[in-house]
Amino acid sequence: MSAYAGWHLWTASNGTPMATRIGNRRPPEGDDGTWARTLIADSPDDLRRQLAEQAALDADMAAQRELG
Repeated sequence: MSAYAGWHLWTASNGTPMATRIGNRRPPEGDDGTWARTLIADSPDDLRRQLAEQAALDADMAAQRELG
């Protein structure tokens, strides 16, 4: 799972897969609560799904910034 740029992936002591954004990133203005700094998953597949959702959200926000 190390292919996720901008994320530190780790497993909690109880085995829970987790990911935390790297750096001093903050939610964008107007965030509706879907942007996450830390992801907590039920399984590795669930973490991959959540990371994909965050990547899509980041891409949408980047496109909106470009449009001005």
